Amino acid sequence: MNRSILNRFLSRPSLNRSVVLAAATACALGFGVANRAQANNLPMVIEGQLPTALDGTSQDSFTFYGEVGTPVMLTLVSEDFDGMLVLLGPAGDVVRFNDDPFPTWYEPNALEVVTGSANFFDSGLYVHLPTTGTYTVQALSFSGLSGDYALTVRPATAYESLLHQARDLYNGPHWDTITTEILALYDAAIAAEPDQPYAYAERALVRVVKVSEESQERGDSVYSIFEDEQLRALLLDDFEQAVMLFEQTEQTYSGWYTYSLSMIDRLQAYE
Repeated sequence: MNRSILNRFLSRPSLNRSVVLAAATACALGFGVANRAQANNLPMVIEGQLPTALDGTSQDSFTFYGEVGTPVMLTLVSEDFDGMLVLLGPAGDVVRFNDDPFPTWYEPNALEVVTGSANFFDSGLYVHLPTTGTYTVQALSFSGLSGDYALTVRPATAYESLLHQARDLYNGPHWDTITTEILALYDAAIAAEPDQPYAYAERALVRVVKVSEESQERGDSVYSIFEDEQLRALLLDDFEQAVMLFEQTEQTYSGWYTYSLSMIDRLQAYE
C-alpha cells in the first residue's frame, strides 16, 4: 500500500481508527455486512449495484481461485459512492485494501494529488497472491450509500507487474537506498510497453524526489534539480514523452498529465 494512503485513510474526517479497525475486522470475519458471495474465474468482470446498508457498511463479495505468485489487478469504479476494495486471503486474512484510485502520488514540495483516475471514488489494488487458494474480493461503500459499480479482477500484464513492483519499492521504508533498482524496473516496464505514459512520468518523479531529498540532507538550500543539465534533459525527455502518450491515449484527465505539463514549463523556463 502507498505509504501515504493508510495515513490518509485513517485521518479522514468522517472516520477514526476504531471505526477503521472495526470495519476491517467485520470485513475479514464477514460480520455486519451484506455478503453476496459468488464464485468466479479470472478474468472477472462484475457490474452490480450495492444496496443501502443501515449500519453504514454496504458490501458485495465475490470469490476467485488464484495460484501463489500470480500478479493480479483489481479495480472498483463507481460514480455513485466512494468505494473501497478489500482482498481477503484463503484463511480470511486481509491481504490488502485501498480506497483510492491508482496511481496516487504527491508532487514533492507542493503536496498536490497526482492520480491516474478521473474519479476519486474509484479504487484500485495490485497484489502478488501470497498463497494458492480461494480469495475473496469485497467491494464496499464508505458511507453505506447504494449505487452502480463495475468490479474487475484479472491477471496483471508484464508491464503492469513491473510498474507496480517499482511503485511498491518506492513506497517502501528505504526506497532512497534502492533508487537504481526502482529506475531499472521503470526501464523494464517502458521496454515492455513503450506506448504507456505512466512509467515515463513516474520515473521522472522518482529522480526529482531523490535529488531533492539528497539536497535537503546536505542542507544545500541553493541547489536546484534544474541546475543539473544532464538531469534536466532526462526529466524533459520523460515528461514530454508522457504528455504525448497521455494525449494519444486520451488520458488527459489524469493528474499525471497536468503534473507533467507543469514540470515541462518549469524545466524549459530554467533554460
